[in-house]
Amino acid sequence: MKFFSLLIVGLVFSLSVQASDQSEVESVVDRYFESIQVYDTAIMSSMMHPEALKRFRTPILNALEGSKREQAEMELLPLFSVSNVEQYKSLTDVEAYKRLNDFVAKAQPQLIALMKSTDFEVVNIALKGDIAYVNYTLTMNIQDQSVEKDVVQKLKLHDGSWMLLLPPDGEATIAGIEARFK
Repeated sequence: MKFFSLLIVGLVFSLSVQASDQSEVESVVDRYFESIQVYDTAIMSSMMHPEALKRFRTPILNALEGSKREQAEMELLPLFSVSNVEQYKSLTDVEAYKRLNDFVAKAQPQLIALMKSTDFEVVNIALKGDIAYVNYTLTMNIQDQSVEKDVVQKLKLHDGSWMLLLPPDGEATIAGIEARFK
């Protein structure tokens, strides 16, 4: 009987911790959605997990120091509003990510308007260890057509806080850079 009581207490505790984590994840995701809708690149960048930022920066640094460095400098440095590799290296990971998002905002102002009218709806959250998988539906109005896209965003714990990992399109961009400057 004592064993079953301990098992039940452990199960209740585990479920309450998981519910708390899900609530925290949802809060982080809601804040991220809000920052996307106003395209606040400072908030968006500060919410990225250090591992994601490292994953983002490493291929760019490799390209800037690799065999195709001249081509990489011409194509990549303007994305970060720097004129040489040393300036790029002096940026923090968060600053580099922010500058890339700032570049996108300047280059694609219609994207900002689209993001302001985008709706985000969390479908479910699944926790597996220190990783959270957030499935959400993104609904945009493109040329008077409502377009829905299902997205999975991963978050990972860092120093007790849930932070975003690179989204699938971010991973695809990094893979493209790796292939282009190999």
